Amino acid sequence: FDSVEYNKEFAEKENINLDSPFLNLYSKNEQVKVAEQMIQKFDLLKLDSDDYLFATSAGLIAGFVDTIFVGTIGKGKDASRLQNMVDKGTEKLVKKYALHEKIAELNKQKNNANSQQAIDDINSKIKNLKENKANIDLKSSISQLENNHRVGYDASKSTNIEGMTGMSPDNHHLLSIAHEPSLLGLIVGIKDQLTSTSTFMTKEGKVINVVSQNKNKELTGNIFEQIIQATDNWFGHIMSDISGSSGSKGRGSGLPVPGWSSLQKLQFGNVKLKTNKTDTYTFAQVSEWMFKNGYDVRAFTAELIPVLIYETLIRLYWIYKQLLYYGRSLKDSFPIANNRELARLLLIGGSTFSSIDVTHGLIKSGKKGGVQPQGIATFIMTVNKPGLIDLGFRSYQNVRLELEHRKTVERILDEDIVLEYNRIMSSEKIFE
Repeated sequence: FDSVEYNKEFAEKENINLDSPFLNLYSKNEQVKVAEQMIQKFDLLKLDSDDYLFATSAGLIAGFVDTIFVGTIGKGKDASRLQNMVDKGTEKLVKKYALHEKIAELNKQKNNANSQQAIDDINSKIKNLKENKANIDLKSSISQLENNHRVGYDASKSTNIEGMTGMSPDNHHLLSIAHEPSLLGLIVGIKDQLTSTSTFMTKEGKVINVVSQNKNKELTGNIFEQIIQATDNWFGHIMSDISGSSGSKGRGSGLPVPGWSSLQKLQFGNVKLKTNKTDTYTFAQVSEWMFKNGYDVRAFTAELIPVLIYETLIRLYWIYKQLLYYGRSLKDSFPIANNRELARLLLIGGSTFSSIDVTHGLIKSGKKGGVQPQGIATFIMTVNKPGLIDLGFRSYQNVRLELEHRKTVERILDEDIVLEYNRIMSSEKIFE
């Protein structure tokens, strides 16, 4: 014990660090080189406090944007500021698409005109449309697209549809799979048009295919030409429905979030959402209730914006640091999340964002009664769904990358042990 105390006193007097005696045998430059070699060999994380601070700050910024500008998803006057902005942007897109089709139709008529007077009249109409495009009415634009892109699967009621119950104008976009703005919706939409059938997801979670009650826009030519026409017709009909139908009052029921109709298969759960009713909802019924109360692809987009904010900020920071701090090439600085360091920063940003978002949802639901039905409904419509999805994905991604890294480190250690064993065994002086 006395010798240990003496050694400590001697080390302190001579300014010798006994915590890492072997490492301190190297000079500072040599220590840096050794550390760099270890980092490269074992692919260790080089993140520092500034990196974690920036990722946290990005999540905080996005969280405040979500809290202030997104808030609780609603319909009509209850819609949040960012939700209203997305709605108005969608309306402009619909009107612009309808105007584009109208001008294309007039140009087609002009090509078939037999007199100069007819051509001049058409040019005058085109000029008038372009000059007065700001005054184009949304309802008339939707009506035009509905007439130009008729589809047989556009049934708004379940009357006379075998195996289908409870479909109404405010949920038929959810239950008609071809109305989903995704690759699945496109494939089903093309198939339904070619076969004059309609594919629905029933409220019991079953997929049914029945003969269409309505008529499709006529498809002509060979099968390839018909597929092209059906694709154009599907997209045009999607544009006519994204801001509600021409007969909708107020905001209208838009299109479902991709994959939302598949939630009808969740035929379990016991959630109470209304105080004046004793019945409870399954998770499938909760998803339908959310759609009816404004949670469509427009609302999802509004919630997605804060998620894109922290994702973009962190990725831009990553590019900046790789290019200017480490001096790497633009190719090596590309922000691919399969990189463990970038994936870790995105997880930190997502965790911070979702912490603020969920806290905000709990506070708002608490004001509505907490675990009471109205409070639960408020929480469901307040919590940011894209943020939770992103957090779940980033968590899975980090676990997967860390497990892969662990296997890589174990493999390197095993190879080093075998190499050192072979070196020792091949030495002739080992037993001298």
